[in-house]
Amino acid sequence: MYKAMSRVRWYFNCRDWAPSEQEWVKAMACIQEEESERINKFVFRDDAKLSLAGRILARTFLCEAYSLNNSSLNLQRSYFGKPFVVDTGRECSRIDFSISHQGKYVILAGDVDCLIGADVMDIDQTGSSPDLFHIMRRQFNPREWEYIKSPDQSHDQLARFYRFWCLKESYVKALGRGIGFGVGAIDCRPSCNPWTPGSLTTDTYLVIRDNDTRGEWIFEESFLDYKHCVAVAVKPLHTKERSVSLLPFVPQYMSDCLSSLEPIQTPSHTNWDMFTHKQDKCR
Repeated sequence: MYKAMSRVRWYFNCRDWAPSEQEWVKAMACIQEEESERINKFVFRDDAKLSLAGRILARTFLCEAYSLNNSSLNLQRSYFGKPFVVDTGRECSRIDFSISHQGKYVILAGDVDCLIGADVMDIDQTGSSPDLFHIMRRQFNPREWEYIKSPDQSHDQLARFYRFWCLKESYVKALGRGIGFGVGAIDCRPSCNPWTPGSLTTDTYLVIRDNDTRGEWIFEESFLDYKHCVAVAVKPLHTKERSVSLLPFVPQYMSDCLSSLEPIQTPSHTNWDMFTHKQDKCR
């Protein structure tokens, strides 16, 4: 039996997180050794925070969903980099989760009896290369490109571009494949309902190599704020489609997460020293 928390939509604002030494040291001790080693290799402080926050969110969710202690949870990555739970004897394959981050946000979508993929995208990237559309043109079919280019304002065109990219990424991540899957074969058919901050729509669908995904996949689209959109791709594993109650993304806080996790490594203040010597990104 799984707890209600086996279905979640979470986000974490890394820009608002100014970790203390004690908090950083404990958080790094709550993840696996290979994960902390990877985080220590980041050059930039923001990247380390995003990566650590994603791992803490994942462990918090999975420990609660499976009623496991943190020390009993073993996370590994597939060939394409998707994290998964090593079998604990508790039907781990029935719970899936997906993590994504961009800008200041980390998101986690977790669900039961399904495949799931999530992506977050900044749709207001004013510093985007002017050659972006030219470079990425081949990833979209003519119908998609007409939809992207139809607004008069360039920022509205960029928003539609990133919306489609977010949808395609969510689908590929649900499959557990890299973006090399061939996103050009994914045809986005956007919802006719308003796609604006505060909205939550599920009537967008994809056509994959001429196969309509309606009835097989559900695509949840929403916003975290006025400039960050989210897409969650969900494929129920049972032949009979379940009735889905939509879940909004809700904020999570590091203090709450760490209060539910016990360290699985010896706390090391060297991790804090390495963090404080990382560079800040120019914004």
